[in-house]
Amino acid sequence: MRVLTIKHGKKKLKPHVSAFFKRCEMDPAFHFSVKETQFPKHAETLVKEHRSSADVIVVVGGDGTINEVVNGLLSEPGDKPPLLLIEAGTGNDLLRNFEAISFDRPPIEIFNQPSSKLHIGQIKTEKELHYFVNIADVGFGGKVAETMEKMRVTWGALVSYVVAVIWAFFRYRNKSLSVKFNQLEEEKSFFMIAVCLGSTLGNGMVIAPGKKRRDGQFHVVRLGRIKIWHYLLYINKLMQGKRINHPEISYDETMNISISGEGCEIEAEVDGERLSATRFTFTLAPNPIYILNTYKH
Repeated sequence: MRVLTIKHGKKKLKPHVSAFFKRCEMDPAFHFSVKETQFPKHAETLVKEHRSSADVIVVVGGDGTINEVVNGLLSEPGDKPPLLLIEAGTGNDLLRNFEAISFDRPPIEIFNQPSSKLHIGQIKTEKELHYFVNIADVGFGGKVAETMEKMRVTWGALVSYVVAVIWAFFRYRNKSLSVKFNQLEEEKSFFMIAVCLGSTLGNGMVIAPGKKRRDGQFHVVRLGRIKIWHYLLYINKLMQGKRINHPEISYDETMNISISGEGCEIEAEVDGERLSATRFTFTLAPNPIYILNTYKH
């Protein structure tokens, strides 16, 4: 079996994962190789270069690394080997949906276990087609991602994220957005609109309470005319996974949604990456990815 591992270049392996990899390298049943990322979007490039020589792809990283791998798999035609996702990121919000991997099992048992379907979100803009695995946050999250881009190289992921959130709290102003989904058409000022495949973002904040990652649809959370202090007031409920009862906060479900600015570019944070466009159109990708991780019940 050919196993390709794509690892975030700045993340250290946990001891039990390192021990598992050594067992894989020593097992004659595997051709086990490890590629480390060296720069942003390198994981996407590595997947495109090596996917044809892999039966399984192991991804070691956080939501951003997983996002890059998925974009590498879906951006071009060809085989899509199943993924084994191993957490090594800052937030690891996607992997909160899955059971912990028991690495004391034989490697062949882990790599041959039944796969699960992972629905992927698709974002179409006037510039590109992009895929995401967890949550796209239009508005406030876009401001955070913009600030992080300027700080990440110097400060590192965790520190730059904390600083970016604090900075955005003081600098961000609600955006006038037009949103269309189901039978709704709405144009007004929004703090943020979160288009969710998973429930959690920002290292543990449950923005979409009750959202099940495997249900195959988007949950849309709209935070309208609220102020920064409202958001801070409800942080505790977000961490506890409770819905917020407020006239400017709503929860919906849909298969597709369009969000646009009033003739100007708007920004979104997508699995830790910043995207900008005048319009975002969200749909489910026609083909899912298959993973060897097991969903929590």
